[in-house]
Amino acid sequence: MAEWIAVGPPENWEKALEGENIWGVPQRYEKLWSEMREGDLLFFYVTSPVKGVVGYGRILSTFREEEPFWPQEQKEGRALWPLRMKFKPEALLPKERWAEKAVRLSRGELMPRRALQKANRELSQKLLNSLT
Repeated sequence: MAEWIAVGPPENWEKALEGENIWGVPQRYEKLWSEMREGDLLFFYVTSPVKGVVGYGRILSTFREEEPFWPQEQKEGRALWPLRMKFKPEALLPKERWAEKAVRLSRGELMPRRALQKANRELSQKLLNSLT
């Protein structure tokens, strides 16, 4: 089992967590995305103004989709994040508490400009302990 951190803006996480529980990354992450497997752990990192991990879940499947899903994709009329994953949330902070309760990560733990990255066991354990 691998552990992953998915990074994105609050509006995309709100849309992703509205019930469909889908996340996506740009085509340039295909190599990493192709390593994802059912049962892998996925941490939800929300960018500014939250700047932290607000929950986690398990990967159910990965798939490609060209249909716009997130607000920016709908506005542009094309898929910006076609490499998608369906996940099942296991722990999630209430949206109204994201800014105050999100688990902050140091620069050594996270590369904020990367939409998808692997998490090591130590970081995963820290996040699991903080969110459960």
